[in-house]
Amino acid sequence: MKQLAEKLLKLEKQLNVISEKSMVPIGSLLVDFWRSIYIEHNGDNVKRRFWFLDLLSLIKYIGYFLFSPTSKTKTIKDLKILLCKSYDKPHYNRLIDFIPPIIRQSEVVKSDYKTIYNNLTIIEKILVVKSFLSTYIHNIARLKKVISENKISSQSLSYLGAFSIIKFYSAVEYLKRNKVQLIIVDYDRNIFAPIVLAANYRGIKTVSLQHGVINPPYGYFPILASEVWVWGKLWKDLLVEMGESPIKIKIVGSTIAGSMNKAQKSEKIKHIGIGPNNPAGDKKNQKLWNQIIIELVRSGYQVSVKLHPSMDKKRHGEDIFGSGCRIIDASEMENQKFFITIDLLIVSDSGLGYEAVVEGTPVAVVRESEQSQANDFIMIEKGRFPEIKLGPDIKETIRKISETQNDLLKKEQRFVSKYIYEYTCKEAENRILERIQELIH
Repeated sequence: MKQLAEKLLKLEKQLNVISEKSMVPIGSLLVDFWRSIYIEHNGDNVKRRFWFLDLLSLIKYIGYFLFSPTSKTKTIKDLKILLCKSYDKPHYNRLIDFIPPIIRQSEVVKSDYKTIYNNLTIIEKILVVKSFLSTYIHNIARLKKVISENKISSQSLSYLGAFSIIKFYSAVEYLKRNKVQLIIVDYDRNIFAPIVLAANYRGIKTVSLQHGVINPPYGYFPILASEVWVWGKLWKDLLVEMGESPIKIKIVGSTIAGSMNKAQKSEKIKHIGIGPNNPAGDKKNQKLWNQIIIELVRSGYQVSVKLHPSMDKKRHGEDIFGSGCRIIDASEMENQKFFITIDLLIVSDSGLGYEAVVEGTPVAVVRESEQSQANDFIMIEKGRFPEIKLGPDIKETIRKISETQNDLLKKEQRFVSKYIYEYTCKEAENRILERIQELIH
């Protein structure tokens, strides 16, 4: 996977160079396409459709874009900040929602881009479509050729690329008519890449928040925004190792995590939580967790699986995790409440483990693979978190954790407070608000 990641990043850079004479950094606009390729090679299923269905969807989307109603309730002249929020889920709410009540000259943009589209006039929308068609027609054949020469499937490229280009030009037109000083996104290498790149083109400061653990070799890097605000020292060091400029990286802490160093609430482990990581892919999650959960249930433990915010029960339910456990959607229960219900959390590559430690719940780790250099490696090798291995020794391993869990929790909390979260909760909120005020004044 590392070789594929390096190839995709090289292609992204190459396509940006090809298009550097225009205003469109086409390589970075294709982040959704690159991610679909990476996910598919990672063993997950990527939805593929016939080309004419993609074309019909694109025509429908352009119609929706052109005829979406113009907002009459809010002017954009007084805006200072755009806040871009991927989902209405507790995890993302904690990242963004504390800002608007304090800084009222702000507007939230969601993944549907309605805030952008509804504030464009019909003339501006026509200009967007014209620019989109010109860029699309001029570049699509060349893009397919370059990608095919690198032995990567160009299926879905036309479809995903078209949406990104429309969003890019829409954001450019939107930003022409207001005095936005700062754009903050919860992730700059996803659906909000077009807004970040449009702001960069317009000379507007952009910030990407750290919304989850940073794992090489593919995900956060390269940063598209002017700055990335990370949780703590480890994440800054990791980005610098990948090749990011330390000047772009600011440590602000995590508003997702609770107040640090809460005491452990239980003496005996009865109820075990599982924290899977969606980017691992369905097949890998099934291979990783199904048998472990069966062993835990056989050993007499109650097991609950807290799904990643981008997962849901319909797709990621019993087929992956089995029928012997309770499966909880991210929006069904906040993390802090989940931690109260369990005595031990087992994770692989999920940042949920660090949140649990902060809340007073000890954590054990399952390696995704022996070659992994990701978050499972960090927790086991650097943090000295206990490792869980599939087999008859699981019950004995958990018994040992139960006997020493107070000392274990203190050790894990020391690691988390030193390297993972420099600030949490209200302290992190205050750091972010202070940094925002510095940038907009």
